[in-house]
Amino acid sequence: MMRKEELLSIADKVVNAAVKLGANQAEAFISIEDIKEYHIIGETTYGKECVSGGVGIRVAIGKSVGFKSVSSLEEQKVLKAVRKAVKIAKVRKPDPDWGGLTKPRKPSAVEKAFDKRLVDLEWNYLVDSGQLLVDVTKDFDKRVSPSWGTVLALYGKFGIASSEGMDVFDDFTCVSTGYFVNAEEKGEKVGGFDSDASRSLDINWEKIAEGASARAIEVLGGKLIETTKMPVIFENRVFSQLLHATFLPAISAKNAQENRSVYT
Repeated sequence: MMRKEELLSIADKVVNAAVKLGANQAEAFISIEDIKEYHIIGETTYGKECVSGGVGIRVAIGKSVGFKSVSSLEEQKVLKAVRKAVKIAKVRKPDPDWGGLTKPRKPSAVEKAFDKRLVDLEWNYLVDSGQLLVDVTKDFDKRVSPSWGTVLALYGKFGIASSEGMDVFDDFTCVSTGYFVNAEEKGEKVGGFDSDASRSLDINWEKIAEGASARAIEVLGGKLIETTKMPVIFENRVFSQLLHATFLPAISAKNAQENRSVYT
């Protein structure tokens, strides 16, 4: 995987190239990720690993903003994306709410966003975790069986550079799972699901399998009701998704900066 200096060097080249092409301001976000995935499909399992990287480019000519991204870190492809971003800015109408790129400032303290154990994580961890999901499910209740699931581990790096003096870098990690089971009784077949994600290796795999299995068992024997109006109680998992869809766009920094948030 690329070193910090290599990533920031690409980001700096993006900014310099955009300015030379006529941009008043330019910003580059660059990232690279090493992703390992272990998949469960019934009784079949398989793993895959990939390293992916890309660059997001934002330029401004006056109050006209152009954006382009590329899923590659090859210099020629990145510079081609820079030229397209500048061309877009040149033909876009000025945005009266554009306030310019962010100025450098001291970042807020962030803790527990990186777990060094995930940098060189062995495949055995993913395989053992996936097998644990399956074993706990089979022991939970004879009516329940694994349907599908994924165990994912990620280690990545990102950098940001801008014409305003921004020059930052950080590492990040993530481990996550989504697990679905089937429950069957007397010809009725239903499903249950559970998931979790963390920046550290602290996911409780037994709890995930038990949670998905318990949800499936609870649904067995469910009855349909007639269409009617009544109070509804949302499970926290469901309600959090509603909040995500409703409020996340409103608190997006990009939307706030471009005056597209109800809070601006």
